[in-house]
Amino acid sequence: MRIGIFGGDAAGSGDIDALVEAARTTAEHGFAGYWLPQIFGFDAITALSVVGREVDGIELGTAVVPTYPRHPMVLAAQSLTASAATGGRFTLGIGLSHQIVIEGMFGY
Repeated sequence: MRIGIFGGDAAGSGDIDALVEAARTTAEHGFAGYWLPQIFGFDAITALSVVGREVDGIELGTAVVPTYPRHPMVLAAQSLTASAATGGRFTLGIGLSHQIVIEGMFGY
């Protein structure tokens, strides 16, 4: 069984070094993966690209990136870049988000 850590708290901190350190601690404790949400903080895909250059040995993924705000080609290109930056350890998780966020906050 593989168990990963959801790094939601670190993603909203505004401190990329703290995010890298949280992922490093996750790897040191033997967890299989580190997952970030895309919500009101760092861009999760970009942040995980940075983490992947600094922390070896664990899977990195998004949980989740909303589909509405990004064109599919942009999301695909960004994911390919993240996969290359992390040595193939990046997993893209996508979802629809919530009506209050997409319609109420983003105006879609």
